[in-house]
Amino acid sequence: LSGDYLKLSVEKYGGPVLASWLDRPLGVAGRIIVREGKRLVSKLVEEAEKYLLGRDNLYIDISSSLFRITPEEATRLIRKHGVKKTLFGSDYPMWSYSDELARVSKLLLTEEEFADIYYNNAAKLLKISE
Repeated sequence: LSGDYLKLSVEKYGGPVLASWLDRPLGVAGRIIVREGKRLVSKLVEEAEKYLLGRDNLYIDISSSLFRITPEEATRLIRKHGVKKTLFGSDYPMWSYSDELARVSKLLLTEEEFADIYYNNAAKLLKISE
């Protein structure tokens, strides 16, 4: 206890490099869900694609983001960002692993690109050697 505050031991998740894109004019980044009539529709915010995809120090996780996007569009975005900076984060699928893996398997990627997304990229990022 310090003054009127209780101090807790906390750590930030992932250690973000915040300064790398805070100087960019981003209103909203990533995917947004909008209501079109009675349906909820996922849309890619143009600024996210323009300002975030392709950043050298930004990895994207596709483990729960393919359910509302075609395999062709997902493949295009992954290649635009860089396959070497794309991960399948098995710690976070919102749906079942088998459903997520089925979605990923429909991407138009080579075996080498799948290996990078499933393991090689995370191993490099986390400095895991075989």
